[in-house]
Amino acid sequence: MKRKILLCVLILLFSFCCLSLVACGSNNNNNNENTATQPQTTTPIESNTETGAETLPECEHDYNAVITQPTCTERGYTTHTCSKCNESYIDTYVDTLEHTAEGACELCSADATDGLSYTLDSDQLYYICDGIGEATATDIVIANAYNGKPVKEISYDAFAGNTTITSVFIPANVEKIQQNAFGTATSLRSVSFNVGLKEIEQYAFVQCTALTEIVLPEGLETIEFYCFGGCTLLESINIPTSVTKVEYDILYDTAYRNNESNYIDNCLMVDDVMIEIKEAATTATIPANTRLISEYAFYYVGPVYAETLTNFSINSANENFVFVNHFIYSSDMKTLVSYVPLKDSVLETFTIDDEVTTIQAQAFQDCTISELIIGQNVVNFGEDCLNTINELNSIVINNEVLLANPNFFQDINANETTYFYVPRTAIDNFNPDLLSIITIDETYTETEDAIYLRFTFSYAT
Repeated sequence: MKRKILLCVLILLFSFCCLSLVACGSNNNNNNENTATQPQTTTPIESNTETGAETLPECEHDYNAVITQPTCTERGYTTHTCSKCNESYIDTYVDTLEHTAEGACELCSADATDGLSYTLDSDQLYYICDGIGEATATDIVIANAYNGKPVKEISYDAFAGNTTITSVFIPANVEKIQQNAFGTATSLRSVSFNVGLKEIEQYAFVQCTALTEIVLPEGLETIEFYCFGGCTLLESINIPTSVTKVEYDILYDTAYRNNESNYIDNCLMVDDVMIEIKEAATTATIPANTRLISEYAFYYVGPVYAETLTNFSINSANENFVFVNHFIYSSDMKTLVSYVPLKDSVLETFTIDDEVTTIQAQAFQDCTISELIIGQNVVNFGEDCLNTINELNSIVINNEVLLANPNFFQDINANETTYFYVPRTAIDNFNPDLLSIITIDETYTETEDAIYLRFTFSYAT
């Protein structure tokens, strides 16, 4: 009887040990599920004396880490890969991010309007929003990204003539709004811009007659011609300090331009930018806080409007500009900004001094000069900087760098009788395209060792 009892006890102890071992194995498996995927160390293969198989050495891992950032839909993580054996493991998981609170999500564009049309750019690097597509919404949210690539532009005529959209949200990836993108979108009442926008091209919002306010983002650099022209109800606008170029008539026929309170000493101001001189003004003074003067700012007091301006000055407290001999310069005299068309003023000869390195676009608007002399250091010139000079008979160019740039001559209002004088030593630097359209006057000499070569264009430029 005792033996039977002892046998039963041994059987129970053996069963308990077996159950304990199974439980331990189960716990280990559960623990492994909650840890990062660990690398499998390469173990050596033992030598087989019978077959002669070689033993592989154990890999001394050298891991490189690559971080995958989280998105709105996927967790982030770090992948460690051995540079020697390509063994890898993943750890350091990061939770998914929240969608942005307003408009198109900066990560996945979850809030973007369905149905809008997008096309790839010619290099297939980013998308361009090119129209309403199949969208029926009136409050438009343009995607920040599409098919995994950023949306960087809104195309020419994209929403032009659309009379149903009432608002548009432009996300942070968009850098350029092309020409006439929203032209005559007459129901558009609200536009939300974002940092990232660099350029608004001409006519982009022309005749958006329901717009009343525009808030432009810091980071914007260029505002082109007639951008908000004809937005008759537009009464509030800002220009960020990042803007370095404002073309003319950006506010033509707007409530803002027609509001007398927006003029200081007959200068239409938006923040620290002088937009234009008031139409038919007789006197004007650039305000003390002026940082930037738009192109063609004097058009409405120039010859087209009978040259009404008789008295012009710059506030003595202004540190950015100076007025010298009918021209506005930057205070360091390196940039020639604009000609001031004073009534009955005549310039027979004008010399751009050697200090000047840059001529701003439209700088010689409606200027009458018979002889222009360009100094040695001018290397930068804006579009049409010399194209509006009237009655130009001769131009002396002392900078050989300009002669290598055919675009410079395209911006000169010259004809077949306009003489160009350049250093004789400069002919070797002539752009080949230039040589094909000029006629060199071989008979011209000043002295036996004349320093200038004279030529005319074979046809008007």
